[in-house]
Amino acid sequence: MPAGLDELVDEFRAQRDGKNCVFNVVVHIAEGRGLRGLAAHGLNDCKARVCLSCDPPDKGSSSRIHTKTSTPFFDWVSKVTFRGQPLKFLTSYLKIEVLQDRGILKDKTVGQLQIGMLDVYLSADHKFPMQWYTIVDLESDEPAIATGYLRLSVIINSMDESGAALDDVPEEERARCELLEIPRQHAYLTATGRYNLIFKIFKGCDLKCQDSTWNTSDTYVHVSTPTGENRTDTRFSDLNPTYNQQLQIPLFEPMFRHLIVVGLWSQGISSDTLVATIPMSWKDIFCDQEHYKEAHWYDLFALPSPSTFDSGLEVAESAINYVRGGISKIGWIDSQYMDLKAGVNQSVNAAYGLFSSTAADTAGSFEEASVYCGRLLFSVEVENREGQGKLPSLAQTDMKPKDCKLFEDTKQTMFFRFQVFCGQGLKVSSLGGCQAEVEVKIGNKTCTSKRVGKSKDGLFNWYQALEVEHAVPFDDEKWQWTEGDYNDGYFPAALIDHSLPPVWIRVYRKEPMMPRQLVAFKKCNLRELLQLEDNGGSGGAHGSQLKTGNNVNATVILNVLKGSHPPFFIPAADSVNEHFLQKNHASWTKDNPPWPRDNDMRGNTVAMDPYLGLTCLELEKDRSCADEPHDTAGFLWLSAKLYLPSRNQCNAAKKGPPILSPFTKYNELPIPRPDQMVLCQAKFTLRLHVFQAKDIPTVNPIGLASAYVEVVFYNHRAKTHVVVWSNSPTWDKTLTIPKVSIPCLAWPGSTRDDDDDDDKDWETYELWANGPEEWQRNYEMLRFAQRIEVRVMEGKTRARLLGRCFVKPEDCLHTQVDPTWRELYLSNPEQDEGKILFSAQIIHELDPVAKLPPTDLVPQRLDGDHAAAYMASKKKKTGDEGFNWDTSSAEFRVGDEKYFAQAFDRSKMPPEQEARNAAAVFMRECKIQVQVLGLRNMCPSLGLVNPSLHIFVQTTERWDGDSMCCRSTKPKNCRDEKGNKLNDPTFMEQLELLLLLPDDEEYAPDLEFIVFDDVGGWAQAWRGRWA
Repeated sequence: MPAGLDELVDEFRAQRDGKNCVFNVVVHIAEGRGLRGLAAHGLNDCKARVCLSCDPPDKGSSSRIHTKTSTPFFDWVSKVTFRGQPLKFLTSYLKIEVLQDRGILKDKTVGQLQIGMLDVYLSADHKFPMQWYTIVDLESDEPAIATGYLRLSVIINSMDESGAALDDVPEEERARCELLEIPRQHAYLTATGRYNLIFKIFKGCDLKCQDSTWNTSDTYVHVSTPTGENRTDTRFSDLNPTYNQQLQIPLFEPMFRHLIVVGLWSQGISSDTLVATIPMSWKDIFCDQEHYKEAHWYDLFALPSPSTFDSGLEVAESAINYVRGGISKIGWIDSQYMDLKAGVNQSVNAAYGLFSSTAADTAGSFEEASVYCGRLLFSVEVENREGQGKLPSLAQTDMKPKDCKLFEDTKQTMFFRFQVFCGQGLKVSSLGGCQAEVEVKIGNKTCTSKRVGKSKDGLFNWYQALEVEHAVPFDDEKWQWTEGDYNDGYFPAALIDHSLPPVWIRVYRKEPMMPRQLVAFKKCNLRELLQLEDNGGSGGAHGSQLKTGNNVNATVILNVLKGSHPPFFIPAADSVNEHFLQKNHASWTKDNPPWPRDNDMRGNTVAMDPYLGLTCLELEKDRSCADEPHDTAGFLWLSAKLYLPSRNQCNAAKKGPPILSPFTKYNELPIPRPDQMVLCQAKFTLRLHVFQAKDIPTVNPIGLASAYVEVVFYNHRAKTHVVVWSNSPTWDKTLTIPKVSIPCLAWPGSTRDDDDDDDKDWETYELWANGPEEWQRNYEMLRFAQRIEVRVMEGKTRARLLGRCFVKPEDCLHTQVDPTWRELYLSNPEQDEGKILFSAQIIHELDPVAKLPPTDLVPQRLDGDHAAAYMASKKKKTGDEGFNWDTSSAEFRVGDEKYFAQAFDRSKMPPEQEARNAAAVFMRECKIQVQVLGLRNMCPSLGLVNPSLHIFVQTTERWDGDSMCCRSTKPKNCRDEKGNKLNDPTFMEQLELLLLLPDDEEYAPDLEFIVFDDVGGWAQAWRGRWA
C-alpha cells in the first residue's frame, strides 16, 4: 500500500462512519494543439472525452465535435461524480481522451492522458492548475511519441470542503490563432526522467483456486505502470507456481505518487480474471531501493464475493451495463490494455475494481479486503537511464537458475494453538437458539470453535483451544537459524514477521435452519498476537533474532534443550494427567495448576499456561457483517502459542516420521475457567462517578435530549436520573453496582519464578499493597474482566441509545480519581457522538474504601497544581499546611499519569473528608449577561408566529428547574404594522443569569438556548446552543 494512503482512507472512513463518500472531479479542457490528423482531409473531427478508470465503460462525458481542425478550442467543463469508498477513488485515475469522430463507426483515438486522483488530491487545494499536458496513443507501436497537447485543469471537491475555484481561459486567448511551438517530439529522447523498472518475479505460494473442478489455477503476474505494462508467461495447473522471470518496464518522468500495480491474473478460455492486486508507490520504491531490491513475500487479498442477499439495484444495474457493453477494456492504470469479459457469476464480475475481482460498494459502506489469494515472491529494482546512451525498453526474460534459488529449502513446520476464552458485545441474540462461533484463519489454513449461546452474564464462553498446522517456505541462507541458536533459545524474527500472512479472526452467528453470518472480525499480525518484543542481540549472529525464555516471549515454544520434543509432550500411547481433568478443579492452585509446568532447561516453565499472553481484541466490522448500523463489533479474549521444531527435525521429517503436534491431547480438554481455579475470582464493587456530558445528539424532533446515563457490568445495570431538555446535561451522580464476581488473575498468566521470595504472597489481589508497582499489579489482575459499558440513553417507554463508551477495568483505580472526558460513539469509535465526563472505581469487597459511602459529587481536581494551591492557601490562613498532599511522592502515584488523593499505605491514609476538601474545585458566584438582538436567517418553513428566546444553564433535573439560571425574552409578534409576515424578529432585550461556576474549565457547563413559538395557545420549541 502506498505510504500515507492508509491514513488518508482512515480519515475519510472516520468522517463518514464507513459509508460511501462523494467526490466531484471538475475538468476544464481549454484547448488542444498539434493534434495528429486522422481524417481524410489531414485534420480531425475531434471531441474530448473524460471518465474515471473505476467507472463502467459506458460512463463518462464527451464535448461537442470540432470539425476540420488540429487546434480545437474546447473551452469545455466536465464534472465526473464518484460515489463509493475513498480507497477505490484515490487509487483510480482520470482518463482524458481526444477521439476522431467517425459517425456510425467506432471512434479512433488521437491520444489520451491519465491523471492519478491521489496526485490531484494531495496537491494544494486538491487542484492541478491550468497547464499543458502531452497526450499519447498507448496502443500504437511507439506509445512514447506525442500525438498532441491539451491545456486543462483538474479539481477534486468533496462534500466536506468548499473546493477550489475553476481556472477560466483569459478573454484574449479565446481569439488567439497563432501556432504553438512544440519543443518535444519523442519522450524516449526528451524525457527528463528515464528509468527501467525491473521486476524479478520468482514464485507464488498458496494461490487461490480458480478452477473448482480440477482444484487448480492457470496464473500469470501482470505489472502495470503509467507508461507501460508487462506480464509473465502463464503457469498452468499450479497453485504454487515458479515463474523465475524478469519483467522490464520503461518509466518516463514519474511522479512521486504514481501507482505501480502488481496483479495476479487467472487465464481462462474466453477471458482472463483478475484475482487480486498489490498496489505500490513509485515514491516508496525510489526512496527505499535497497529494501525493494531484496526479494520479499507480498500478500494478496481481495474483497469478498457479494452474497445472494446483496443483489440490490446497484448490482443489477452493474450487471446490465456489463452485458450491454460486451467485452469491456478496463484496468488499473490503462484501461486500453486489459480485456475483461462481463460475468454473470455471483451477480456481476466487477473485474475493473482495483482490489477485487468482484463487485464492491454495493451496500454503500466500507468493506475489508479479506479473501486470502496467496503470496508472491518478487523484488523491484530501479535502473536510471538518465544521460546514458541506452534508452529504457520493454523486455521479458527468463532468469538464470542460479539466480532463483530462493526459499527452496525444506519448509518450516509451525504449530499454532489459539486459546479462545470469551466474547462480549457480539451481535448474537440470546433467543431462538442463536449461537456464536469463532474462526481463526492463517493463509489457507482454518480452524473453528464450537458454537455457544449467550450466558446469563452477557458473555459468550468458549474456553476452547484451537490448533493450526502450517508449513511455510524457508531459506536457510536468508533466515539463518543454526542448531546452536535453537539450543540458546533463539529463532529468526523474519520467520514471525514475513513467513505468513496476517491472522484473520472472525466471529459468526448461526441461527437454526439458516447459514452462518459474519458479525465481526479482527486482522492481526503474528508478532502482535504472540506479544513478541525485540529482545535479540544488538548485532552479530543474534542481531535479527528473537529469544524465548522466562518472559512474555514464552508464547513461542521450542524443544527441551538438546531434545526433540517440548517438555510437556505426551506420546501417543500415554494419556493426559488426571490432575488436568475438569473434575479435579477444586485442587487447581498456583503450585498445582491445571497445566504442565515442565522446564525446557532454558527457564521456561509456563509454556502451557493458556492465560499467558492473554489479550482482549477490539473487534471490527464492515458492510459484510450482518448487524445494524448502531451495533458495536464487540470484544474477544484469546491468547496464542507457537511451537517451532528445529531445522534438523524439519529436514529429517522429509524422509522419516512426521513431526507431531505437542498440543493435540491437551486440546481435547476445555480451558480452565477462573471460577474453577483457587483465588482466581473475587467480588468487586463498581462505582461510576458521572459528572456531565457535552454535545450529545438526540432522537426527538426538537433537537433537545432528555438523557440519562446507564452503566452495564456483567449484566448488572444502574441508571442516573433523567435531565430534561439539555444537550449538555449535568448529573453529578455516583452509580454503584455492588459485589460483582469477576475474574482476578494473580497467578495464571504470570511468568514469575516460583523461587522468587517476593512472589510468594502474590496468589491473589493484595489489599495491603505497598507502593505504586504493587498496586499496578493488582489492577493488571483485572485484565480478564468484562469491559464496563457506559451508555447515554433517551426515552422512557422505548429507550434509545445516543452514545456509548467502554472502560477497561484494569485501568480503574480502587480510589476516586479525577474524571476524564471520553468520546461517545454508536458503532464506529472514530465517529464521535458527543463526550462524557466521569471516573470509575473498582473496589475489592474487603477493601476499606468499599466501606466509605459515596457522597454527592462536586467538582474535584487532584493534580499537583491544585494540591500546591491548596497547601499554600491553608498555610496562609492557619500557618499549618495540614494534609501533606505531595503528588510527586510515590505514595500518591500509580504509573506515570494517574493521581489520587489517598496514599496507598493505609496507615498513612488521611481522613476522607480532608482529602475531599483538598480536592474540591472552588465555585465562584457569577453573573452572565446576554444581550439578545434578534433572530436571523430563520427558515420560512417554521412559520414563526410569536417566538421567544429562552437562555439557560442546566443545573437541575429540568432545563428550567432553576429560575435564576433560566431566563427568556418576551414573545415577539412576527407581523409588521401592515400584517406582513417577518422571519427575522428583533427582541432588543438583556437577560441576566445568576449561578455558581467552577474555576476549572473542565467542569464548566454550556450556555444553551431554545426558541419557543406560541401558536394559538401551545408552544413549539426549536433549539440551539452556545458553548
